[in-house]
Amino acid sequence: MEPAEEVPSLLLYVATVVLEVPVMVMRVVTPLWGRLWREHEYRADLYAARLGEGLQLADFLATHAPIDDHPIPFVWLSGHSHPPTELRIDRLRRAGV
Repeated sequence: MEPAEEVPSLLLYVATVVLEVPVMVMRVVTPLWGRLWREHEYRADLYAARLGEGLQLADFLATHAPIDDHPIPFVWLSGHSHPPTELRIDRLRRAGV
């Protein structure tokens, strides 16, 4: 193989690596960010419960929950930033007792 033919293949390899690295990083980081934001949502709900508004918030969430909101299997592997409303309501009702 001549040196002139090696340059395009080397550039292609470098470009592939450079473009693939952010994708691989996002596959690792996205579930971590999702977990962080879901935990923040639970903490906000707990704060509302400590203020004495937990049951009212649970009733509000039960009334205004999106139709397609349902628990997600293996949510810890996903980037979903909000926990399912059912789980939030359950935690709020337990904290309000």
